[in-house]
Amino acid sequence: VELRVRSQRLECLNNLRQVGESVLNYQGANNAFPPGAIPNAALAPEKRLSWLTTLPPFMEQKTKNARDAQTLYERLDLSLAWDADGNAAVAHAAVPFCRCPAHPTDDPRITKGHTHYVGFAGVGRDAAELPRGDPGAGIFGYDRVVRGADLTAGATQTLLATETSRDNGPWTAGGLPTVRDLDRADAPYIGPGRAFGGMHPHGLNVLRADGGADFMADDVAPSFFETLTRVWREK
Repeated sequence: VELRVRSQRLECLNNLRQVGESVLNYQGANNAFPPGAIPNAALAPEKRLSWLTTLPPFMEQKTKNARDAQTLYERLDLSLAWDADGNAAVAHAAVPFCRCPAHPTDDPRITKGHTHYVGFAGVGRDAAELPRGDPGAGIFGYDRVVRGADLTAGATQTLLATETSRDNGPWTAGGLPTVRDLDRADAPYIGPGRAFGGMHPHGLNVLRADGGADFMADDVAPSFFETLTRVWREK
């Protein structure tokens, strides 16, 4: 059992590192982090394509999983909603880099297109809608652009994404399935049934803005966890 737990945690970490590497490649090409959802003035954020759909072109195409993700990306119509005709099929296609093997309830035969990883929107309800510079804002907002220079505590001290076993949904969908805020009414944040974690005993895997991924204990103070997700902090 212990060996399986370690193996699952490592596979999950490797998934997050692949996400992190792709985000850094995206950042290098665009001088910014991906938006929380692909900009589209005609669509509400929860109908837009997610930030995860921007990553396949920036993956190292050395593995079958990366090549398969690129093939799915090429099938997307970036001007349409994630659940529009054509795009909907991609939303339900298997994406291994988005899935943690330790999910306690997920059935891949039914939800193979679901992502178990979400980007941090920041602190407070509707944090994804906060403007640039707001002290509660995280990296992923719907209409704000975050650049590396904005991270006042540095990339190694700012969280980009993590895992969750709650409210999972399609990897292509904007909104709750792919971008998550820290609602103080929902604290504590980490653990089974909570907004984050619920996969691995005693903690969760987190991805930093520098592309590194680590295991974080679930007894971290909620206030400290909040601080790590905020982009604009007091120096």
